Amino acid sequence: MTQWEYTTLTLRITRSSSKMPGFFNRGELIRQIDPASDDAIKELGREGWELVSVSPLEFGSYGGGDGYAAAFFKRPAQAS
Repeated sequence: MTQWEYTTLTLRITRSSSKMPGFFNRGELIRQIDPASDDAIKELGREGWELVSVSPLEFGSYGGGDGYAAAFFKRPAQAS
C-alpha cells in the first residue's frame, strides 16, 4: 500500500489591476495568485508534490482587498 506525505502552502491572492469581462466576474477586478506563491507552487511540483486541494482562509471584507488560501499537496513517502 502506498504511504503518503503531505505539506501545505499559504497562497496570497491579490486583485488584478485590470478588468476581464466574463460571465463569472461580470467585468469586476479578477483575483490572481501572487507571483511568489505561483513560483512556490511550481517548485513543489518539481519536487514531486501534487496539488490535491485549495481552501480559502480569509478575504477582505465584502470581497475587497487581498486574501489567503491554503494549498494542500501530497507525494509518495520516501522510504526510510
